[in-house]
Amino acid sequence: MTLLIFGNILWIIAHTFKRLLPNFRNPLGNAGKGVVAFLIIISLVLMILGYRSAEYIGVWTPPQFFLHINNLMMVAAVFVFAIGHTKGRLRGRLRHPMLTSVKIWALAHLLVNGDLASIILFGSMLAWAAMAVVLINKSETWERPEPGEAKKDVVLVVLYRLLTGEDSSEFCHKVSLALTRGWCLYGDPQYSYDGQTSKMRCAQAVIKNVSQDYDADMKLGEQ
Repeated sequence: MTLLIFGNILWIIAHTFKRLLPNFRNPLGNAGKGVVAFLIIISLVLMILGYRSAEYIGVWTPPQFFLHINNLMMVAAVFVFAIGHTKGRLRGRLRHPMLTSVKIWALAHLLVNGDLASIILFGSMLAWAAMAVVLINKSETWERPEPGEAKKDVVLVVLYRLLTGEDSSEFCHKVSLALTRGWCLYGDPQYSYDGQTSKMRCAQAVIKNVSQDYDADMKLGEQ
């Protein structure tokens, strides 16, 4: 649980550093981006390891029908996330489509997970996204972009990847790298025992919305 909490704190610090301490961040220039990216990767690793190793402590039992609400909210989260990448008529409808999708995603998971670790993880993500919206609105003005052409509404492609590997920190880094590149977790990780190597193997599906035509020859790892 300690790793999970520390990872959440580090995530919030890395994402709010620029706006809470601008006089310290701005002189760092491009070098500061590398520091922030490194902190984000470390925080993701800590959160993944901390969440997986956390003891199950039940706080409340979600009603069964909340699962259906969760499914609908996840679809909404993906749609809202896609608005941030569209060049069609929906462009400019939301100022913070990505942060809004994080809030929907976090709330959806809070509805169906009643254990303490889940409440800490998804609750902190919800709090961070809400705080980030307030900080951005106070520190930056927004010029709403003009809506695009109707024909570009359909040029939103959802890419799918299945990340696999041995149950190790290397696999966690692989997932963390995908998240920093804009991919989103899709479903829960799956585990299986490899009898030939006597090791556990993991699989995690990820998706990403892109505004381009789909090409079967595209290299998903480079997207």
